[in-house]
Amino acid sequence: MKLKTIPEAAKALGMTASQLRRRVQAGQYPSYEINGRVMVDVDELARIVEIERGSIGIAEAVKLTGLSEGMIRKGVRGGFLPYIKVGGGIRFIPAQLLDALEGKKNS
Repeated sequence: MKLKTIPEAAKALGMTASQLRRRVQAGQYPSYEINGRVMVDVDELARIVEIERGSIGIAEAVKLTGLSEGMIRKGVRGGFLPYIKVGGGIRFIPAQLLDALEGKKNS
């Protein structure tokens, strides 16, 4: 665990401090309050950011799967398709999305 301040972590993660601060305040990224300062585990966030950067949005999921946007959204609402929440939107890890669809096809 490498705890850093938001500006230090943002620099290490290649984002602005305000971007990181917004995500922490929104509860998207874990943080710790130590002596009145907000700290983040830069190692943990690096893993999260790496996953997010490898993710795709709905438009890309439509192209990848051949499903309509409505069907993708229905799969998310129904809990059939795994997704991650990033900002105000949803993202998919391509391999997880395809695995979930293959599993649904075989059941």
